[in-house]
Amino acid sequence: MDKKKILEYALEEAKNGKDFGEIRSDLSQFGLADKEVTEIIKYVDNQLMNDALRGSVKSHKREYFLVGCFLLIIGLFITLGTYLGIISMGNSYLISYGPIIAGLGLIVTNRSNR
Repeated sequence: MDKKKILEYALEEAKNGKDFGEIRSDLSQFGLADKEVTEIIKYVDNQLMNDALRGSVKSHKREYFLVGCFLLIIGLFITLGTYLGIISMGNSYLISYGPIIAGLGLIVTNRSNR
């Protein structure tokens, strides 16, 4: 077996829930040296950690996107509410730049690439 196929095999076994100890013994049965087996296990562990991190980043982007939508809606509600008289402030209006700009910023920077 060439090294690429061995790496793919070890990664697939780890994704299927096989323990690193079992993978290590399987790799030893292929006739690999202990140093090579350790390198392969490190590679597999790094790949699994990178996959988990990518999923976490996507989750955070969605959360920030939703917070941005919430801030934008609140800012627009306050601004339009004072302008239309829903929120009474006498003869003055409240334009809430902060939540609107912050909401737009979060939406733009965290929009998902579908």
